[in-house]
Amino acid sequence: MGNFIPLLAITTSFIGIALAQQSNNEEFVRLGRKAAWGLTVIPPAALYFAGVRNFADVLAFAGDTGDLMAFIVLPILMWLAARLRK
Repeated sequence: MGNFIPLLAITTSFIGIALAQQSNNEEFVRLGRKAAWGLTVIPPAALYFAGVRNFADVLAFAGDTGDLMAFIVLPILMWLAARLRK
């Protein structure tokens, strides 16, 4: 019973983040509802079924992917967009 409250907190947090991500995919990426749902659900499920069952490993993968996008891919795309506008 002592683990129920942390489990509930983590679960509701994950559900909220997933719904927010799905909404972002629908609004900003302009995907249909089914495609946004698939993009939100399939990558984490693929990680789980690939054998990554340690929560810390999943967080590390998500953090590394986010860092890659935020600090490497996004600046390169911003530089390319600025260069193409000139």
